[in-house]
This record gives sequence, structure tokens and C-alpha cells, in this order.
Amino acid sequence: RLPLRHPIAVKAEEWKSAELEVLFDHVDYFYPLKDETTFDQNADKSVISIGQLMHYPLHTSLIALRRKIEVVKEDGLGHGFEGRDNDLVNTLRVLILHGFDVNERLDRIDLRNDEAAELNACFGFTPLQILAVAALDAQHLSTSNVSSRAPSNATIDGIMRCVAESAKLLVRYGGRISVAAPPTS
Repeated sequence: RLPLRHPIAVKAEEWKSAELEVLFDHVDYFYPLKDETTFDQNADKSVISIGQLMHYPLHTSLIALRRKIEVVKEDGLGHGFEGRDNDLVNTLRVLILHGFDVNERLDRIDLRNDEAAELNACFGFTPLQILAVAALDAQHLSTSNVSSRAPSNATIDGIMRCVAESAKLLVRYGGRISVAAPPTS
């Protein structure tokens, strides 16, 4: 059987911070870490971080931002970006306060679904690096869309606010763009 996505990663992708808080009350994420999503009871798979254990929810939430920006680009609708509450920042805050490393590089995950493919495409990226790419996506959205489906200024401002507040939070907790390369051996 294929392993399932960790529920923390699923809720992080949906930016459901309140539901994440509830899940954390029911998930064992203290050392030694054990992968709860695999069915092979004999597997002695090494899990070295809670990010890896839970399929990189910080990275997943930021990749979801990129996906939402792409949808806005396609249909010109707001998709919740015009509101004042920033669900992404709330989600990132919950994850950071539960011990996720803001500078963790994304490692390959062994799942076979579209979300895993998106994550694996960002192999080696830190959350702030993924956010920087999302900022470029947002900048491109605001400068290149002249079609009838162009998003409103309120939507573009909401996306930019979301990116800026997310970057501010990650940097406040030590996030960096330039992180030393991982050791080769």
C-alpha cells in the first residue's frame, strides 16, 4: 500500500490553523520520531525532523500559495485574498510555534500523488525560498495581466500583503533565503 499524506500537511495546505491546533493535540511528534503514515510495521525508516515526519507542512502551505496565485491568474477571481485575515500567516505561525524549522530544506518524500510531485519539484528549497518564488509569481501577476480576467487591484494587494506578512513572520523566526548547502556525504 502507498503511504498516506500526513493530516498536518493536508490541513497546512488548506491553511486551516484552528484545525491544525486540534490535530497537534492528537499527533505524537516527540522524539524518537515514528512515521505514522506507513503501513509497513517492520519498516525502520529513519525520520530526522518533524517536518519530514509530517510531509513538510511549512513548505506545503507555501506551495499552496503558489497554486492559489496561479488560479487567480487563470480566472481573475479573488479566492479570499481581499480579506483582512491572513489564513496563511496564521497557519505558518501555528506550525512554527509547534517546532517546525523555518530553514529546513525540503527533502524528497515517498508519496505518489500530485502534491508529492509539487513538493519534490522544490527539493532543497527552504520555506522562505518557496515564498520568494511565490512573490515573483505575484509580481508577474500584477504586471502581465491585461486580459478581461485580470484580477482586481484588491486581489493583487491582498496577495502582496499575504506574501509580505508571511515573509515577515518567517524572518522574525530566523528564516533565511541564503542557507548553507547541505553536506554532500
